[in-house]
Amino acid sequence: FNGCSDDDLKNLFSMGAQLSKLDVRCSFSITDNSIDHILKFKSLKYLNVRQTCISEKGLMKLMEGMKELSRTSYWDMDTEPSSALKVFKSSFLEQHTALLPDCFPNLVYVEIHLGNPVTLTAVKQLKNLKMLAVCCNINPRYRFQVILEELLNEIGKQLLELTLENVENISLKHIAETASSLQKLC
Repeated sequence: FNGCSDDDLKNLFSMGAQLSKLDVRCSFSITDNSIDHILKFKSLKYLNVRQTCISEKGLMKLMEGMKELSRTSYWDMDTEPSSALKVFKSSFLEQHTALLPDCFPNLVYVEIHLGNPVTLTAVKQLKNLKMLAVCCNINPRYRFQVILEELLNEIGKQLLELTLENVENISLKHIAETASSLQKLC
């Protein structure tokens, strides 16, 4: 829910909410102080923390905490952990992107908003990824085109959905050749 605060998340948890989906995008009163509260929602499958005031360091703490939560839950079950996050949306730097496969190996959807150059190499390791959304705020964008084409060479066949925002000069022919199972292109 847009416009919520650190206190709102704290109160939501204290009221006994057991959320599987949490979308706090555009909530500029969500800060690093919310990380511990977000980590208390042990059944999260969907998390969107885009356009919040969570810092780079806070995002690292959140990702590491989700990873630990997943490991802890795993030993309680014979199957996939109940906390196995499936959808994650955030703004990423290289160090955040590098953590994705280790922290969230079961992701089926990732939305990456890039403000700095990254390689996206780690995304290639997400074997369950079916939907990828990328927003590029990097200049010059032409270099990102090469990075994205390399990524599609590796994982294109597993993608069902691809969303590209602010990505220039990407070849539709290349997308068609590398993402043959694609059902949705935005």
